[in-house]
Amino acid sequence: MKERLVAGLAPALTALAVVLATRQPIHAACLLAAAALALVVGPVFTLRSNGQRLTITLGALLGGLLTAMLLPATPLPQALGSFWSIAASALVLASLVRLTLVRPEGGARVSFAFAVVTLLLVGQARSRGYYLPLAGLILGAALAAMRAQDPGRPRLRVLDARTWASGVAIAAGAVAFTLAMSAALPRLHTLLISRFLQAYGETAESGLDDSLELGALTSLSQSEEMVLRVHGRGVDRLRGAVYDRYDRGRWRSTRGPARTIQRVATGPLRQPDAVMVERVGSVRGWVMIPLGAAALATEEGVVRVDPLGVVRSIPGDPALRVWFRPGARTTLAPAPPGDDDLALPSALRPRLTELAVQFAAGATTPFARVERIAEVLRMRYRYSLRFERTPRRDPVIDFLDRHPQGHCEFFASALALLGRAAGVPTRVVGGYRVAERNPLGDYFVVREKNAHAWVEAWDEGRGWVTLDATPDAEVPQNLGHESRWWAALGDGAAVLAGQTKDWFGERTSGQRLGAALAMLVAWLAWRTWRARGEDAVARTAVLQEGPLPCWEALSARLSARGMARASSETLEAYAVRVGETDLLAPTLRAETAAVIRAYAAARYGATGDVGEMVRQTNEVVRALR
Repeated sequence: MKERLVAGLAPALTALAVVLATRQPIHAACLLAAAALALVVGPVFTLRSNGQRLTITLGALLGGLLTAMLLPATPLPQALGSFWSIAASALVLASLVRLTLVRPEGGARVSFAFAVVTLLLVGQARSRGYYLPLAGLILGAALAAMRAQDPGRPRLRVLDARTWASGVAIAAGAVAFTLAMSAALPRLHTLLISRFLQAYGETAESGLDDSLELGALTSLSQSEEMVLRVHGRGVDRLRGAVYDRYDRGRWRSTRGPARTIQRVATGPLRQPDAVMVERVGSVRGWVMIPLGAAALATEEGVVRVDPLGVVRSIPGDPALRVWFRPGARTTLAPAPPGDDDLALPSALRPRLTELAVQFAAGATTPFARVERIAEVLRMRYRYSLRFERTPRRDPVIDFLDRHPQGHCEFFASALALLGRAAGVPTRVVGGYRVAERNPLGDYFVVREKNAHAWVEAWDEGRGWVTLDATPDAEVPQNLGHESRWWAALGDGAAVLAGQTKDWFGERTSGQRLGAALAMLVAWLAWRTWRARGEDAVARTAVLQEGPLPCWEALSARLSARGMARASSETLEAYAVRVGETDLLAPTLRAETAAVIRAYAAARYGATGDVGEMVRQTNEVVRALR
């Protein structure tokens, strides 16, 4: 009775922990009744390894299924969520089933592992103070069970004072460390995340930053690294950073980074026109959506936004996938123009005004003037990644007057500054063009080389409007095209794997249970077929000369235990000697003697089930480790 209590205390306490975390009366009654029954019945079933695994697996499936049926769809506040409850209950039922098995495979070590994993699952709920004390009791009971099954353990009364003192000191240190970490880690996590975001989390690793140095995109323009996938239609540009203040070749944002927390929908969106943007590269912290994006949704349902309409994820949320529907922005709309959207460096104003008047000749409205300026830039200036710049001269003026070559940053900067000189509020936008389609999955791939800069100009009738002065014909990676077949095949396989994972994640508990049972039946069928093959091999082997591999392994284990067979000793006499030895536990020596007799009968009498003899011998070999 004492051994049964020591072995069953940890699983019973673990069941209690799950009951306290789920807080559902019917579920609690079933789980506690199962624990009481397992403790009363005790180890009564003698099963081989495969039988034990099957029984434990069925017990876990039954526990998970009953929990899924008994728990409400919406758990109580601060209670354990449905997924965690199902997983924890399944592990508890598996532990309780093991209590009814004679010499369960793995012994108390497996019970200890089950207890630890269940405690981790239960820890997902708010415990109201019971979690740490109960966890200490469960781990202590599991360790006591492991000690009780250790034949080489010393008795407690023979331990000296130094050993006791060391054990108490280690336990006290572990408790103190746990309490200190439980108080310090949440605060430390928040502090580190904030510092990390400020220092590294939103850097120009992908060409996006809170400031834009002219020339920063040069190296990215040749990079094939994938950063985004776009599932859906109608997206030409993905907007990231927005800049409204220019000074000596550098743009910056006067109203960022994003600080305001904004609630949005929780994805995915199911409408036919919904678009999903999936991050696969180094665009960290940025929520990449176009200017025309309505009904934004993320996996967490919370984002940050600034007055320029720049959207970023919250600390701790990687924002791997976001969804939106094409349409005018509402809650995340960029603010109307302010003084910064018309500001020009005083030293550049005369020349910029002169060029704006010249380029916009013939235009009759403010917005028509900026459109005319964009057209002139596309016609007269050339896109190039290699260009000269005059030292100590503003790079935009140098681009406009002396060296009319540059990439998108120069075209966007020139358009923004000339538009302001013409009286139109403008902003420079950094983001990505969407052009490369994967024909195998019918989605779009965005690479680092698609990093781009353009302008948003204010129109009194329409609000902010996208304008691009960069000649599209000279930037082939931003023109519509399809992926090369090898790239499409490789990335298509990755997308298919992700979609398969999502599909399983969306299945109901009943569907998952059915899939698990189907796999279990398939596994049992495979094991049966394999066992028949093993039996045939064993029957053939007993008719040939030489011992079977299972007998060689058994002989080696017995020799290591001091029970080597003498050269003149018959197998029957050897079985009698092993069955009477004090070097093995009573149950184990009886089983060992039985398999020796079974081996002798199969080897020299050609009687008995050879396959069953091989399986029993292998089980005894494992028990002799």
